[in-house]
Amino acid sequence: MCKLKPVCLNKQHISFFCRWVVLCLFLTIQVEKAAAQSEYSFDIFTQEDGLPNNQIQRIFQDSKGWMWIGTSQGLSRFNGYNFVNFSAGDDDSTSIKGSLVRVIKEDSQGNLLVGTEKGGLNIFDRKKETFSQPLQHIPGFQYRELSVNDVLEDEDKRLWLATDFNVFVLDSANSIAPIKPVNSEFSVEGKFIRNLVFDRKNQLWIGSNDGLYMYSRESGRLTYYDLPFGENENREIWEIYLDDEGDIWVGTYSSGLFIIEPETGNYTKVDLLPAASRTETVRAISKGIFGEYWIGTRGGLFKYSKGFGVTGFFRHNLQEPRSLSNNSVLSVFHDAKGETWIGTRGGLNLLAKSKQVFHNFTALPGNSRYLNSSIVYAIWIDDNDNIWLGTEDGGINIYNPRTKTYSYLTADKSQKNSLSKNCIKAFLDDGKGNLWVATYMGGIDVINLKTGAITNYQHNPDSKSSLSDNRVWDLCFDKSGRMWIATTRGIDRFDSATNSFIHYPQLSGNEQIFWIKPDSKGNLWMGSINEIIIFNPEKNATTRYFEHSRTMYEDRLSRIWIATLDKGIALYSLGSGPLKYYGEESGLANNQSLCIQEDDQNNLWVSTSNGLSKFDPDKKVFQNFTSKDGLGNNQFCYGAAYKTESGNLLFGSVSGFNMFNPDEIIAVDVDVPLVFTDLKVFNKSVPVGNSKNDILKKSISETDHLVLNFRQDVFTLEFAALNYVNSQSNLYAYKLEGFYDDWIGPSADRVATFTNLNPGDYTLRVKKVFHESEEDGPELQLGITILPPFWKTNWFIALIVILILTLVYVIVRFFTNREKIKSQLIIERSNARKLHELDMMKLNFFTNISHEIRTPLTLILGPLEKLLRKENIDGEVLENLTLMHRNTRNLNKLVNQLLDFRKLQTGNLKLDLADGDIVSFIRNVVDSFNDYAIEKEIKLTFSTLKDRLFVAFDPDKIEKILNNLLSNAFKFTEAKGAVSVKLSLVFDSEGDDFSEPGEEKQFIEISILDTGKGISNKNTEKIFMRFFQSDDSDKDAGAGIGLALVKELVHLHKGNIFVTSKPGKGTKFTVRIPYKAAIETGSTIKEKTQPEKAAASPDSQEEKISEKIMLIVEDNADVRQFIRSHFDAFFQVVEAVNGEDGWKAALETIPDVIISDIIMPKIDGYELCKRLKNDERTSHIPVLLLTAIHSKENEIRGLITGADDYITKPFDLTVLQAKVENMLSMRDVLKEKYAATMVLEPTNVVLSSPNERFLQKVIDVVEENIADSDLHIEKFATKVGVSRMQLYRKLHALTNMTVKEFIRHIRLKRAVQLLEQEKLNVSEIAYAVGFKDLSHFRKCFKREFGMSATEYLSKKDKK
Repeated sequence: MCKLKPVCLNKQHISFFCRWVVLCLFLTIQVEKAAAQSEYSFDIFTQEDGLPNNQIQRIFQDSKGWMWIGTSQGLSRFNGYNFVNFSAGDDDSTSIKGSLVRVIKEDSQGNLLVGTEKGGLNIFDRKKETFSQPLQHIPGFQYRELSVNDVLEDEDKRLWLATDFNVFVLDSANSIAPIKPVNSEFSVEGKFIRNLVFDRKNQLWIGSNDGLYMYSRESGRLTYYDLPFGENENREIWEIYLDDEGDIWVGTYSSGLFIIEPETGNYTKVDLLPAASRTETVRAISKGIFGEYWIGTRGGLFKYSKGFGVTGFFRHNLQEPRSLSNNSVLSVFHDAKGETWIGTRGGLNLLAKSKQVFHNFTALPGNSRYLNSSIVYAIWIDDNDNIWLGTEDGGINIYNPRTKTYSYLTADKSQKNSLSKNCIKAFLDDGKGNLWVATYMGGIDVINLKTGAITNYQHNPDSKSSLSDNRVWDLCFDKSGRMWIATTRGIDRFDSATNSFIHYPQLSGNEQIFWIKPDSKGNLWMGSINEIIIFNPEKNATTRYFEHSRTMYEDRLSRIWIATLDKGIALYSLGSGPLKYYGEESGLANNQSLCIQEDDQNNLWVSTSNGLSKFDPDKKVFQNFTSKDGLGNNQFCYGAAYKTESGNLLFGSVSGFNMFNPDEIIAVDVDVPLVFTDLKVFNKSVPVGNSKNDILKKSISETDHLVLNFRQDVFTLEFAALNYVNSQSNLYAYKLEGFYDDWIGPSADRVATFTNLNPGDYTLRVKKVFHESEEDGPELQLGITILPPFWKTNWFIALIVILILTLVYVIVRFFTNREKIKSQLIIERSNARKLHELDMMKLNFFTNISHEIRTPLTLILGPLEKLLRKENIDGEVLENLTLMHRNTRNLNKLVNQLLDFRKLQTGNLKLDLADGDIVSFIRNVVDSFNDYAIEKEIKLTFSTLKDRLFVAFDPDKIEKILNNLLSNAFKFTEAKGAVSVKLSLVFDSEGDDFSEPGEEKQFIEISILDTGKGISNKNTEKIFMRFFQSDDSDKDAGAGIGLALVKELVHLHKGNIFVTSKPGKGTKFTVRIPYKAAIETGSTIKEKTQPEKAAASPDSQEEKISEKIMLIVEDNADVRQFIRSHFDAFFQVVEAVNGEDGWKAALETIPDVIISDIIMPKIDGYELCKRLKNDERTSHIPVLLLTAIHSKENEIRGLITGADDYITKPFDLTVLQAKVENMLSMRDVLKEKYAATMVLEPTNVVLSSPNERFLQKVIDVVEENIADSDLHIEKFATKVGVSRMQLYRKLHALTNMTVKEFIRHIRLKRAVQLLEQEKLNVSEIAYAVGFKDLSHFRKCFKREFGMSATEYLSKKDKK
């Protein structure tokens, strides 16, 4: 143990003791000064400004100028504008580990070292902006929550770590070991180590929770230094600091601060006075650039000098918003510019040197250390250096700079010797021991400075020699010593001889004068509301200029300066008026200037409504100061400016007054580092990445060249000057070389945005601009490359050139070879034409032969059939005749096929569709080959899954297809073989599995499979070519048109034919044609007319009217099937899955009855029923609502909407059928009613329901066109406004008549009306009602009325 020796007084220290006594006296004065002063201004940053936490544990500035702030909740980097925070992330291996930051240092390689509580040592990678933890890769430390409280780097680049249980040494090979003292009596193992410091002899000083140790690296010995702690006193060491003289400063938790001399081991206890609460805990020590020491304690911040002791003490003051933010100081740091940073429990504090120049004096009524009113209009200093301040409502405040206290002169009616009013506008010393005070509403008070007596002058309406007005604004003496007064009602001059006031109405009349000042030439300058008036009392001359002004100032060079209210300051001439204005555009803080003062360096200081400006009249340069620079307030007051004999300037504001010495203003530091702080592409910040496509491979602040592709054409670069003091006022300029040569700026905006730059190389140059200096700061440069699109790259251009050359070569070769190719083309065309002609000759030959053969075939076939119809023919003869007949018919079929093939080639063969059962049809065709199969001993079979399948098909074409395919099958199948025919209904295998059920494609598939010799693979694709024959020797080979005809006939059906074959195994032909459902009828084949002939055969459609149609609208498929299965035998059933589809189906089919569910998607049953009953086209259709809702209200609602009946689930089919039959019988009764109604005269029918309105419309159309004999059904339906089908079914449902019968009925009724009028003869009447033929009219008339028209007239005459 090393026992420290206190420094004691002895004979050798007598002189030092004397000096110490003097020092103590000085300290007492300084402490009082420190305790009283409030003019120090701190900039404060808290969580609201972006910090992660207000407890600032450590502060550090790295070699690049960034400020790093360690808090209790993470690390933060500060660039003077904003904070970038780094916090611990459990799932992010690259984040910092640990939240509470204990230490921030930088090693010799420029790496940032961050020690955290329970997070160990973190090393920050500047390029990637990531953290690594070297201790996590060392065995024994991976899973240990280690705290690193301090870090030192020695000359061998080893790191000495102060942890929570020992001191460790980490070398460059990532090997770690604790210190191992050679002596065993002392050890730091298991102790909480907070501080490490190397002294000048490289001895390691260790601060622990158990006292102070010193470890000798040379001897390996560990020594304990016994500081004078009390017996039970806390021994924690919180700070160790090595000063420039080699002394060790030791801050303890409970015993204050000690200074140790390492050479002697002597210590000195530092007395920190005043001894406020908690100041015994010393946490931080730092030395300022002026040699002062800043000591942070739990009770405040001390400023200390080794020679003078405590020279300043700073604590938080609720009355001073710019005082220290919190008394508990955790860290103190001085940056490269000498600025003082203080970390407290209440945020980060910055004590900027430049801001301490301005001393602010504020108001706090009731406290004699403050003004009693904040607004100051007038300033004057007496012979005792007391500062007299005229306020808005506090009278006169007199500040004693020695005692730092105020005395007050106010208006008090209870006292005889008091001010007239508390609003003071101006002071004027008459040099005779009197101070003249201009008041607002109180006239003039004259204070005798020796006796304190106050004399008052006010306006007296009864005396013309009294003051013009009690509102006095300014006072001054002219060159002759006469006093002039500016009032609200003009200018007065005081006559001291008569003690009266002389008025000068000729100057401004009764208009208010705000200020009055004399110049060196005897002129008086004064300002009214909108004029500057220049008056020479000696010459009685007046000059006027239009101006809104506040004061005049004459500088040392006799230049006149006017403070204007809207144009800044103006340089004036007596004869010319304003010569030049200097406003905001010139750099002035604000255009509303208020006061002007000149310092000892001939600079003008101008107070404005938004800051204070320093103006160099020679250089025409402004430097502005605001509250950010230490001023108490930016808004100054008029009239309140004063210069002391020592050169100090005072300016009054709305929050007190400011006092400063202009010579203490620190010169602008132009050596400020610039950095890039962010890169944004399309207004999004770009992170640092490692992939190939990442823009930033390292931090933008570490990037010297940026590469962007042509698509990233909108990007922004953010930059900052790392000066930290009033950074918001920094001005920047930048230019992009390669794009434009001029500088953009200066501006406070610190971003540069570029859009649509052409591909190429650029250089961005950024600089900080100083209005106060002609010199610019260092520049920041960044290379930028915009990559071109691939079509603008060199390799692509080279490729295009090569392609163009190649194209030219190809074109040349093309033209050189074209002549050669021409001859080959001519030969090939000739050969092709010959082949085509040969092909057509074959076809024409066979066609002509077929036509020639048909005549003898007819002559052969006719007699054969005649013979076969005879009876009693011999069996052998009958057999031969039958054989002849069969082969003759086959020959006829071949001839017909050949002719059909010809028709196909010319496009004259058309489908002739008919409805029929294709199953029975194909079975009959197959059965016709039974005899042939028996004859060739071949097994013939036909199979199908459906017994009956009614479709629309062309029987003739299908029969030809089957005959050809079966003939080929039998031709190439040997005896004992087999031929099978299969019929099936299939879905399209290529259809969409997700298509709607109604949209699935179905096909009829016919397969003919034989066990013949098969077809070779090379001929499979050729067999459908006309006139194709296999190369194989075949005695059964045909002419080569059968399969070609089959393919064309299948395509005519819009189908396909496929063939699969294996030589020696057999062949399978598959025919697939679209399935078109047809209505089942009794006949096997029912001819169906072509669509284009439908309009010409209306009778065929009218025949279908009698077919009753039932529409089932139900979203449940099982219910629909259940109802359909019952009514299928009685109705043609149409289904719909919802109300909307049901509505469309009803309009399309006009059913006879509708059964509808109520609850359905899209449109429910109620809405469907309402639509049906309100539409003339469907209003006649009976509707039965079917639902599972057993409710009387719902039943009533259904019937109200127009439903004819209502049935609930579950229901009895017999009941449902009975209800349907009842509704239809009711419709039959309506038919009889309407039929009976129609017997009436056409124009006399009175109708009201939708059905009746429909009938009236139909009757009206017939009557309007009754003479039109060409009134066909399509035209009639168009005029009625319905479709043809709707017209048929609607009329039939209402009148039991077809459309033709209805039109004929109306025409005949009109004929009867005309006959009864006896104005026209029968022929004229027939043509008048639309009959073309008179005989047809007579025939129809007799059928309708049972007598001819003539008989009808005769019968009428008899009546």
